[in-house]
Parts: sequence; C-alpha cells; structure tokens
Amino acid sequence: MRGTSGKGPGLKAAQKRRKGRGMLLAAALLSALAGCGKEEKESGEAVTGTHVFSAGEDGIVYVTSLERGENKLLFYDIESETVYPVCGRPNCRHIPGVACAAVKDRVFAPLIYKDRLYYGTYEEGRYHLRVSDVSGENEKDLFALEEGYQGFGVRSIAADGSLYSTCEWYEFEETEGGEWKSGTELLRIDLATGEAGTLLQCEMEAGGQAWWELEHIYGSSIYFTARYRGTAEGDALEDGIYSLDLSTGKVQNLVMLEDIRTAGWRERTAVYYQQVKREGDPVTFYKLDLESGDCGELAAGKIPESSALFDGRFVWWEMSAAAEDPAGSPTGRWKCCDFETKEVEEFGAVTPYNDTMFILDVFRKDGEEMIWGERHMRTQSGEETGRYVVLSAEDFLKGSENGRVIQEKE
Repeated sequence: MRGTSGKGPGLKAAQKRRKGRGMLLAAALLSALAGCGKEEKESGEAVTGTHVFSAGEDGIVYVTSLERGENKLLFYDIESETVYPVCGRPNCRHIPGVACAAVKDRVFAPLIYKDRLYYGTYEEGRYHLRVSDVSGENEKDLFALEEGYQGFGVRSIAADGSLYSTCEWYEFEETEGGEWKSGTELLRIDLATGEAGTLLQCEMEAGGQAWWELEHIYGSSIYFTARYRGTAEGDALEDGIYSLDLSTGKVQNLVMLEDIRTAGWRERTAVYYQQVKREGDPVTFYKLDLESGDCGELAAGKIPESSALFDGRFVWWEMSAAAEDPAGSPTGRWKCCDFETKEVEEFGAVTPYNDTMFILDVFRKDGEEMIWGERHMRTQSGEETGRYVVLSAEDFLKGSENGRVIQEKE
C-alpha cells in the first residue's frame, strides 16, 4: 500500500478499479456517535479518537463547526480547565477568512499522539491524513486514500507509532445488469513514514455490506465489532466482538451475537447488547471481561441513547414509555447498574431528549472521575443546539446534569 505518494491503498479492489470499472465517490463523512478514551498499553501510549474529538492524558482536542462552513480545532486543557484554539500564531484572531492554524476547511478526526497532531481532511475527491505540530503549524500530508473510498472509520486508534482505522469503498461494475460492489478494510498507517498496509479486507457482492468498527485498545490488542450481510470474499467476519493482537496480527473472536452493538468500553471491560427490530423493545446488556474472556448478563433495559462505564458501574439514558413533553421531545431517565450486585437504580429527573446532558467520555483529574459531555438544548426559536460541559461523576450520579460550560457550540 502506498501513502505519501498520493495514490492511496494498492488493494485488490483498487486494482480492479484500474482495469476500467466505474467508481462512486461518496462525499459525505461518516458520522461520529459513541465515546472514546485513552488507555495505557504494556508497549506504550495509545489514544482512541472519533470523527469529532479524542481525549488524552492532558486534555481533549475537538472540532467545532463555524457558521461559514469551516471547522475550528480546539483543545480543552484538563489541568487549567481552559479551552485554546490549536494555533500558535501570535496575535491571531482565530476567525475564518484570516490565516489561522486552528481554522480549517473540512477537517475531522483530530488526535494528539506523542506530541503530534493528526487529523483528516477531504479535498478534491479524496480523504487525507495530515500531521502538524500540536500548535497546528508545519502541516504536511501524510497519507491519502484513493478516490472511491468513503473516508476513515468512525473511530481511529494510535498505538505503537501507527494509526489504525477502517475505510469503505464502493464501485459500479459495468456488466449487462450493472451492479454495485463494496468493500471494507482495516488499515495500519505508519505515522513516521505514511506507509500503509491492509490488515483485514472484505469484499461484498451486490447488495451486501460489511461493518467493522474499532472500539477500544487494551493490553497489546485492538478490539472491534463486526457485522455483515450478503455474500462476501476475504475476511468475512460473523457478527460479534473481535480482538486483533498488534504484535502477531492474530484475530480472535470473543463474542458471537447477531446485530451486535456496544454500549461502553473501559480498560478491561465491555458492555454490549443485541439490536432489536422494533423501537422500544427491551434489550439485555452483557458484560465482557477482556482478560478472562468471561461474559454474562448484566441488566435489562432499552437501547441506550447515551451510555458510559464508570468505576464498577454501567450508566445509560433510555427513552421513557410515557408520552412526550409539551414541547414535543421524547423524555427519558438515567439508569445505573452496579457490576457486582447487578442492581439497577434510576437517578436524576425525567428529562426531554433535547434538554439532556449526553456523555461523550470519562476521564480523571486529581484522582476524580470526570465527564466530558454535550448538553442538548432548545433555543427560543425552537431550534436544537448544544454546549460542551464538564462535571464530576459524583455530582452526575446525584442527579446533576449542569456541569461547567466549556463552550457553546457554534
């Protein structure tokens, strides 16, 4: 596979495209939903990030959208509780239309790893991975996907000097019937050289689709979920949770469950459930120990709209069966399940969906569990907006959702 040459992956699918097959270029980024975090590995530092933000030991780097369509890269310093634009230029106003290292067009997936800033961009029909100083200066192109690829996956993981991410592609086969084919690949990109290789690849026949989502890193392994429908060639992984050993490349199945979804990961623990067909149907949450491989039922509930793992507890927000509030927003309630007793308790007030604090990540400051969250709000004109907040897990479990406002979303 090639990186900085600008030709992207030299994969089986790409080779077929060079034989004259038409291509579909998807110009939309994959949306980012679930949380992320940083884990200590035996072999060194590792960081996990989403398309919107990533959390490290010192702070959280994230992307916010501006009115003109540009994006701004910001950094929340955990120690000083201050937000800084990712720009080291003196006297910079950090606004669109003026040269600023923090204000960029179509930037996503920011991640700080070993004192370098990495992020994705989309330009001229291709997705790029770029690197710069943590101040945003000295930017350079590190790697680019070929045309026809939809971009990098919802989550990426930096570990052992490499970035691990998934990507998807679509192509149209010009046969008599004409049909679309697709593929999913798990990439490893060397962060020093930009050279890349494919660790896993799956090619789907017409009408099929495969989903691989990187979830977590612990010990010397990356963990991911897999689902696929249709007929596949290559690494067609059944629905379930898998581990990929970074030292050996060995893939191991840990859980087999159709339509699997995850509700939270933290250190050696994962919580997962099976997606239901009908909205409002109950689900069963299962707890998986990554070291022993043991798993078992944890609690019953409904599909979580927001969820996270705290020390010894699983917390989630689920829709209530009750009617909507007068403003027209569905209501819900926070619930907490203790890992040891498996007892479930409700806490906090019943709140409407558009006035609830959703958990994005959990981190520590001075030994205390803290929450990085997004508070949904509705303006006087009826539009939904949000703000980033930080609050202690202790206050949150006592029913508070207010927290300290870090930034109003622009």
